[in-house]
Amino acid sequence: MISEYVLLPCRSGFGVKVLFIFLIFISIYSGRIYSQSSWYWTQPRPTGNLLFSVCFTDHTTGYAAGELGTIIKTSDGGTTWTALTSGTDKDLSEIFFINNTSGFAVGKDGIILATDDGGSIWNSRTSGVNTYLHDIVFSDKATGYAAGLSGIILKTIDGGNKWARCKTGFNASLFCVSFINESTGVTGGYNIILKTTNGGKTFSQLKASIYPSSAVVGISYIDSNTIFAAGNSPHGVFYKSTNAGKEWTNSSLSLPFLFDGSIDLVRSMSFLNKNTGFIVTDFGTILKTSDGGNNWFNDSSFRPSYARLSVMYDISSADSLHLNISGAGGTIIRSTDAGMSWFVSAGNKKTLYKDYFTDGATGFSVGENGTILRTENEGLTWESLCKFTNKDLNALYFGNDKTGYAAGERGAIFKTNDLGNSWTDQTHYMNLDYKDIHFTDNETGIAAGGNPENERAFIFKTTNGGTNWYEVYDSLGLGVCNSIEFIDNAKWLVAADNGNILKTIDAGESWESNNLSDEDLHSIAFTNSLNGLVTGATGVVFKSTDGGIEWQRKLAGTYVTLNSIKYFNTCNVIAAGNEGTIITSNDCGNNWTVVPKITNNNLFSVDIINDGIFAFGEYGTIINSKVSSNILSSDIAISNSNPGAYLHQNFPNPFNPETEINYEISRPGNVRIKIYDVLGKETLTLINIKQAAGSYRLKFNAGNLAAGIYFYSLVIDNKISGTRKMLVLK
Repeated sequence: MISEYVLLPCRSGFGVKVLFIFLIFISIYSGRIYSQSSWYWTQPRPTGNLLFSVCFTDHTTGYAAGELGTIIKTSDGGTTWTALTSGTDKDLSEIFFINNTSGFAVGKDGIILATDDGGSIWNSRTSGVNTYLHDIVFSDKATGYAAGLSGIILKTIDGGNKWARCKTGFNASLFCVSFINESTGVTGGYNIILKTTNGGKTFSQLKASIYPSSAVVGISYIDSNTIFAAGNSPHGVFYKSTNAGKEWTNSSLSLPFLFDGSIDLVRSMSFLNKNTGFIVTDFGTILKTSDGGNNWFNDSSFRPSYARLSVMYDISSADSLHLNISGAGGTIIRSTDAGMSWFVSAGNKKTLYKDYFTDGATGFSVGENGTILRTENEGLTWESLCKFTNKDLNALYFGNDKTGYAAGERGAIFKTNDLGNSWTDQTHYMNLDYKDIHFTDNETGIAAGGNPENERAFIFKTTNGGTNWYEVYDSLGLGVCNSIEFIDNAKWLVAADNGNILKTIDAGESWESNNLSDEDLHSIAFTNSLNGLVTGATGVVFKSTDGGIEWQRKLAGTYVTLNSIKYFNTCNVIAAGNEGTIITSNDCGNNWTVVPKITNNNLFSVDIINDGIFAFGEYGTIINSKVSSNILSSDIAISNSNPGAYLHQNFPNPFNPETEINYEISRPGNVRIKIYDVLGKETLTLINIKQAAGSYRLKFNAGNLAAGIYFYSLVIDNKISGTRKMLVLK
């Protein structure tokens, strides 16, 4: 049983100065890595998950919902957002509030969630179906409708407590629904628009000409005669009826194909009134009409070019001026002038491809369009450094605390000698893309990459710190080189596409190849001169115990591409990949466990810093987890005088203003939890009570503390049993 306390901050009333001796910390990685390890968002905050839906009850209070049960809330017009506990990990496709306190969310497997207190508590409602529900709307406080796959429409007449299935007579998937009163409404789906005038007892198909075959993804019943709809056929289409759906006109939205041939699909439509409406598309295009859909124009300079960064899914309006759009990467953009201008409210981060920590505190991450971030507090917070290129940066390496290299597309290589404050351009061979870079010392290193179009592989070498580079390997058809591992000063390995491993034993002057499979290999790591692992496409994992001569395939428990692998020590390993996949092994890579997801974003890099695990990826994703309690944490004092107790890392961390502290004690005692500032001065005593043996949970509100780093200690019978660090944000 876990006992729980809610704590409000109270300044210590004692005038006694306490001398806090910072304890010596150690990092010992041994034992198991449990899949139950807690992961939380470092960037974007509060989430980087795709947000399918956004809903504002007024211009200050709003909600958004999305993948893996994500629900977030703002009470200040989008200036700050906080994560709510939904109680589910199912995707939520739509969120709708009847008023300031009562709301609903629907999604995968027929889930319906309801709240009566503005989102603090969400409870599940029985839907009676197990298929995906895409949309929900209420015509009044009592009457609501939900639409989903297989022609399903549900109705409630008691404010959402009970739901019954309407008989539509159609099996087409339905994606949107709109009602003008409790009886009359329309729903749009794949190649179909349906209408009811008797509260869902019967539905009739309206004669809208939907061609080519496509989905109606947005629909608005404006008044007794006017209905608007939007379809996601190529180039987009707008449907309009002015006689209650008897007759329709349709017009192309003229969405262009993207430079790579991709189709920019319509995702959502919203009308403020009979004349003014908006449509958002897959790649961030925002269209506006001021004449009831007769003409549409791109009203936004927020995203002048197509970018996969802001895949948009929904648009909502709080009033005629305030508009909100949600999308991928936890992105919410907002307008306060009826769509004339837009600003970022949440998310909208660039994809991160690689990270490198120079020590336990200082680290870097690079990515899309020359993005470069730096942390100086073990990854708790990250700052953007001055941009020195617009090219994607795929690779990063630091030889010492100050000298580092970043490499990427179109021959980009940059060098810093001052810990990333300034960079020197070493770019060459503009038609080649670098995927990884590595140095044996400050002078000797290699950069590897290739061209996926002709499956060219290449490796360049420098012996003077990057001033000059010369080619040491070039092959057509082998496949792009993706990852470098140095076993010693002369023996290096490179993982490449098409299942190839390149090997040199003379510091890169000559290379031999070894083909393991047909799968692309994305990451290679060795824990010593003999034992190593390589991961890649379709979840492939190969293991070597003889320095890379022979390789054995291992079952990873996933078929998702694995992009990065790192060792804790000789036995503990972690790998990360697409769709938020993270796997761990505690027996040197022979067997693997899939970790429960926090995101579906692709992860491209994983790292272990002190007792923290970091993963970096799509849409600026940085997620963090503490190593399991069975692995000794670097935040536990070596002089722990009470091994029968354990103090967990607070979660979330960093936080503003609330966090949770968990601890266990194996025998009764007088328990105190104390908080100290960075100078060792006692700031708060959270509890000072006698407790029985057991597990305890504290909820701590740091609203009265200044932003900064603090330490908290578990003290039992006047003996410190553990100390950890927390970061308060403001």
